[in-house]
Amino acid sequence: MKSTASADAVGPQNAAPRDETVIEAAQLRRMARAHWAADRPDAALAAAWAAYEAQAEDRNGRALLARLLHRYPHRVGRDKKDALLGLLRHPQVDPDEISPAGWHLIGSADGRWTDPRDDVDLTALAAFVDGDDLARALLEESPVADRAVERTLTRLRRWLLLAGGWPNFPRLVAALCAQATLNGGAWPFDETERALLGGASRAIVAAYLPEGGTPTTPIAGGDAHAVTQAMRQMYEGWPFPPWRRITMASGMSLRDEVRQLDPNGPESIPVDASVLVAGCGTGREAALVALAYPQTRVAAIDLSAANIDHARRRCAAIGATNIRFQRLDLHDCAQLGERFDAIFCSGVLHCLPDPEAGWSALAAILRPGGIMKVMVYSRITRFQVTAARSLIADLLAEPVDDDLLRRVRRRIMERADHAAAKRIMETQIFSTLAGTYVVLVRPHEDPFDVARIARALDHIGLRLIAFLLPSPDAIARYAAQYPHDPLHRDTAAWARFEKSELPRNAGQYVFMCRKPLAD
Repeated sequence: MKSTASADAVGPQNAAPRDETVIEAAQLRRMARAHWAADRPDAALAAAWAAYEAQAEDRNGRALLARLLHRYPHRVGRDKKDALLGLLRHPQVDPDEISPAGWHLIGSADGRWTDPRDDVDLTALAAFVDGDDLARALLEESPVADRAVERTLTRLRRWLLLAGGWPNFPRLVAALCAQATLNGGAWPFDETERALLGGASRAIVAAYLPEGGTPTTPIAGGDAHAVTQAMRQMYEGWPFPPWRRITMASGMSLRDEVRQLDPNGPESIPVDASVLVAGCGTGREAALVALAYPQTRVAAIDLSAANIDHARRRCAAIGATNIRFQRLDLHDCAQLGERFDAIFCSGVLHCLPDPEAGWSALAAILRPGGIMKVMVYSRITRFQVTAARSLIADLLAEPVDDDLLRRVRRRIMERADHAAAKRIMETQIFSTLAGTYVVLVRPHEDPFDVARIARALDHIGLRLIAFLLPSPDAIARYAAQYPHDPLHRDTAAWARFEKSELPRNAGQYVFMCRKPLAD
């Protein structure tokens, strides 16, 4: 009773300050987005940090700050170490977004630790990581995407094993074991290490080889097409994408979001829309949809049983429970026996033996007036991947297992002088065995260009709503170059814009389209 009376007495007095804090945080977020759009990253980060510090539990503020830190990881100050640690471990923040800034902060605090020269340096480095909360959290929460850091930590791990000093640094070893689980055992090692692992304690072995193996024999199944069977084999052995958590903001409903992108379109998306996530992989996109639009009813399908199993477990772990999963090839989506108000399909169509045929199968179960959000790889930006694959052409003829994927990674990392290899190494996807398989070793890929997207939309009978840009600064650049196209629908402009964005292009198209209402 005392607590309730106290709350009642204090509440009205504190109402105005709380309201002022909310208003101030919202204003700071608007300032941050405006600075980002104007390509003023330092000012954008300063405003985002101020908004976060004013209202730390506001999901929009956290999400904005996480996006900016991911975009500008080298602009974080040493005074933000404790805040970064909190964000890295926050249950509603994707640690992959925070990790690059964290590694930069640690490296900028003591640049020598990334280049140990002798046993004294390695001992000091081991002691540093063993005793530093942020360093261990970075290893425990996200695959290391900084290749200089990976090389140093791989060397440190080797020293711990060969010198037998690993029992002296239990927290470091535990963090390295967690990292191996996250990256699937991606860090290369040599034959000397392999020989010692055979008789070593599981405590250090797990820092090299996480529990669970990968299949070396074909997966049994009745897939009709060789490409489909090969893709299924890949995902059964290496479920993709690896993820732990997602960053959630408080957004608008799906209906309102579509209305904003298509202001003159029909009001055909109900609040409780039925949504299909086609080719859901390990469930990350399904979780994003389910949590962003909690009133929707979400179904998710994938051809891989391992992907579906991972998706169920990961989505349950973060509270995305309004999803029903089913193992099903998207070509057979009619077997679901229903039509959907919205279909999300990311990173899937370009993997199919006939992308347009798979796209048509999905369109057939989309209700008239329904929308489809699609992501496909861009052909022009995949030239870098093709060039990188030329460096590993001899390895691509061998059966795929974890050892082969580690050899692929080693070969690419040894060619840091090669522009394509350098570009691949800079990506988060290269940090894991599953990602290495998908980006460099996958059995099939058929990427798109803007003209092909336009032809497919016309052939399948869908209308483009908008191409979607990833950030405020990209939106501002497009608006400055093509002010006639505020809704982002001019495909010719998009083809030109993509070429101008090549140095910072993410290598993919994300767009939304709609099935016309029946006449």
